[in-house]
Amino acid sequence: MEITVFDGASFSESPFDHALTKADACKMGHSLWVDARLDGPDDPEAPHFLETFDLDPTKALDILASRLELPFRLTPKDVHGVAWIDDLDGSPAHLVLFHWNEHRLLTVRQGGDAGMLFIRKRIMERITNISDSPVRLLADTLRLMMITVQRGLTETAVRVGELNEEIVKTVKPNPEQGAELAAYRAVFHTISLRFPSYMVNARAALIDPPHVNGAEADDLGLLESYVKIVDHTQVLIDSVDDSLRHTADALQSQMTFWQGNQVNVLTAMAAVFIPITFITSYFGMNFDWMVGEVNSIAHFMIFGVGLVLVAIIGSIILLRRSGYALSVEEQAGVERARKRGLTRRRRVDSADLSTPN
Repeated sequence: MEITVFDGASFSESPFDHALTKADACKMGHSLWVDARLDGPDDPEAPHFLETFDLDPTKALDILASRLELPFRLTPKDVHGVAWIDDLDGSPAHLVLFHWNEHRLLTVRQGGDAGMLFIRKRIMERITNISDSPVRLLADTLRLMMITVQRGLTETAVRVGELNEEIVKTVKPNPEQGAELAAYRAVFHTISLRFPSYMVNARAALIDPPHVNGAEADDLGLLESYVKIVDHTQVLIDSVDDSLRHTADALQSQMTFWQGNQVNVLTAMAAVFIPITFITSYFGMNFDWMVGEVNSIAHFMIFGVGLVLVAIIGSIILLRRSGYALSVEEQAGVERARKRGLTRRRRVDSADLSTPN
């Protein structure tokens, strides 16, 4: 376990002191922030540490492990719940357990080191403002945590958009594109499935909130600003979810289009070779008018070569006029041109609708 303590002026890191008691913890200043980074869900030091700060170890560790209960509550004694923090490295956002009262702010987490470094730098830039209000340290920390989540969601949206463009431009299905999309969905769903219930809990906590020891009535407005950031985060989550769905649809359309092209090529080949098969079958029969009569080089050039070429060229012309493409790449070009035409048509229609009479 790694512990970082903020004393109102600077951050200092130190190992957990097993001799620390509840009385020692209560003596810490009200603006102090204690951040505990656990060494995994089975950290042997975690139960004693949580008991020292008057928290139920079993319940706290269950919340961090299960991610199903997402509390956010204000009581007369404290403000406690969970938040998220993102490292911006493509990994899922990490859950953070927080507990604030008139003595200190406590955060407990199992990851998010890079995101926490970002938050500490921003806190150091706001030391003067933090000293003016005890709740500001809590509000600023929660807001900065959610900002890291928003940055992670924005980065995911950009990457998914780039993947979508790559899929649209690719004719042949690429397994790596499907694997990349699956990885984005796995990272995104760790927070997207649970965030709506968390947003509801955060909103409900600030409906007629109780008086919290160590906090003025005006200070709760800082937490209301955090709830607004939570609402905006949900908007970003919905946007990324739409992008993932559109990209999945594009991937499915790509597969369907490629399979359709394979059938299209086989159809074109059959249309070319069926007349040739008929010619060879017909002239392979021993008709009386052919036996002994069709036996010269001239006859071979006319019936064996010329008629076959006419059948091939005629089939190709008919296929072209019917809109068939003889290759996957050619059909892809036709499809892209059709999509560009539809896009231009939609723009023209939108311009006509927006033009006042």
